[in-house]
Amino acid sequence: DESQGAIDALRGSLEAQVAFRPAVAALERELGVSRPHRAAAAALLAPIYDQTADFVRLEQALSILLEVQQGDARVATARRLADLRATKLGALRGAFEAQLIVLHAHADDGEVRRATRALAEQAGLFADYGRALAEVMRGALVEDPETAAIVARELAPIAEERLEDYALAEQALKLCLDWDPMDGEAFNGLARLLRDHPDHAADVFALLGKVTGYELRGEGRVYGGGLNKIEPSELARISAAAFVERWPELRSAVQRQGELLGGLSD
Repeated sequence: DESQGAIDALRGSLEAQVAFRPAVAALERELGVSRPHRAAAAALLAPIYDQTADFVRLEQALSILLEVQQGDARVATARRLADLRATKLGALRGAFEAQLIVLHAHADDGEVRRATRALAEQAGLFADYGRALAEVMRGALVEDPETAAIVARELAPIAEERLEDYALAEQALKLCLDWDPMDGEAFNGLARLLRDHPDHAADVFALLGKVTGYELRGEGRVYGGGLNKIEPSELARISAAAFVERWPELRSAVQRQGELLGGLSD
């Protein structure tokens, strides 16, 4: 009958597990630090530990794989480790450390940044998150300036408000404007930074002079689909209003910007 069939199936499963145990034990011996087949053993054991919900051993196996993997495989293992440590083991610091690997690989992904930020908040490691963003931003400056600007936009308020690192905040905001001189949010951020920390004024005045030059004429680099497509009055309003309101001495720079873009009214 059905009951007998179920019992027979269970008996067969248990017998298979008993026969399987020596093989598992042999593989586990290979997980030792100096064993030559350590990574191969970890790769075989990880799905077994996953199936049996042996999360402690699964974490060990995945950690071994993380040491030797490269590229996408390493990022995928880091994702698994971050989730495992956070949701099953309550090891938030370890989860954050694994998530940082994912962040470095996919810093332009908003979901990745949100997940990393959430772990940092939970683990009390928000300063480490800010430093990680700064490292990603600086590392991407040459080869991937768009990602650097994306990261800089998130980093700027963190550096200013959470880390109180005003030089880093200024650097991030300047990078945003290097990528997109029309970035009104970045200009407003610089205005706020200067209002609260006027010792940074000289650098930002120089920056405003820079973005009123040839870069705004669209003759060099093209930003955000082309500055020539933006109404001059709108560009001037976005880029300069916050500064002129706080520092009237900038009016001459704003007037130069208006002249370059076809004129603007006060």
